[in-house]
Amino acid sequence: IMKLKILIILFLAIIIIILTIVFLNKQPIVPETEEFPVLKLKWDYKLNEKTVKGLGVFGVMENLERPEIATELEIVTKTYHDSIYAMADGIVEEIQKSEKPIEEGEVEGIWIKYGKNAILKYVHVYNPTIKEGDIIKTGDKIGHTLKIDDNTGFFEVEMRISENNKVYAVPVYEYCDNECKSILLPLFKNSRINSYKT
Repeated sequence: IMKLKILIILFLAIIIIILTIVFLNKQPIVPETEEFPVLKLKWDYKLNEKTVKGLGVFGVMENLERPEIATELEIVTKTYHDSIYAMADGIVEEIQKSEKPIEEGEVEGIWIKYGKNAILKYVHVYNPTIKEGDIIKTGDKIGHTLKIDDNTGFFEVEMRISENNKVYAVPVYEYCDNECKSILLPLFKNSRINSYKT
């Protein structure tokens, strides 16, 4: 009987430990919503043809080996190490290290989850200013643009949503607010490659 009591106590202790670990590792949902975010673009200076070298194509096919629609937002600026600001609220799920950094201090990606069904990945971020588990508000600084080979800055963000138990990459532009779109469209029309159907 004594051995049985000890076994029961040990079993209950193990259950308590497991539940504690699960509870501590469970991240909050920020914000508490099933809706998708409306994205805002914040920059320290005016983004126009004088400050932007180019805008990555989006809404078109890319990658000839495995064709897919370009959904990310890419901005190449004439300066580098500019501040990057969160385009939506959320919680930092992961900061992904870069195996072959273009510049020392670069991370491959910062994954920030919005609500229950959306996640933003900020790609090739230089010198992140946040850490995993941080709760982020729209407009919070999360890092800096990467310096690329011709002394220009590079900014890229991707978005994925979960719908009907499937995950999709979606065009970032389509989820931008009107102010964000009003900044991006003139840049795109003045870019060297213009293939987005407006």
